[in-house]
Amino acid sequence: MSDEDAQISVQKYKPLGEVFSALGSVKRLQSYVLLANGDAPIDVADALDISRSGLQNYINDFKERELLEKDGKSLIPTETGEWLLEEVESMEDEYEEYRQSALRDRIEELSAFASSDSDEFIKQLIRDHPDEVRDVYGEEFGLDDDSA
Repeated sequence: MSDEDAQISVQKYKPLGEVFSALGSVKRLQSYVLLANGDAPIDVADALDISRSGLQNYINDFKERELLEKDGKSLIPTETGEWLLEEVESMEDEYEEYRQSALRDRIEELSAFASSDSDEFIKQLIRDHPDEVRDVYGEEFGLDDDSA
């Protein structure tokens, strides 16, 4: 890749990189989704157990990247912010489906190699992946939220 191509590539992804930077942690992402859905900043700070000044820093980043804007005393998503919110919510659903499908595939793959002691295999799988197994096979394995 030439230096010119590298420069074009950097410029091409810069705006998207800035959006990802603004959403660069779980709390930032959660904050953005809640704010874009109309939750009041004070409620978001309380719900996510973050300081109001910390949340204000997030809000400033969201506004700087033109994801949120003031509308009177409220924050609303910009056109770009609306698009991003839809994409995040869609990705969340798709990721959960992918994660469950991948776990099912992995379980099937491992089951083929499991020894005759399948109970031990299942116990090990639950120890290694408690949340995923509970989400995908909770009812089948008789798991509740406190089992794993």
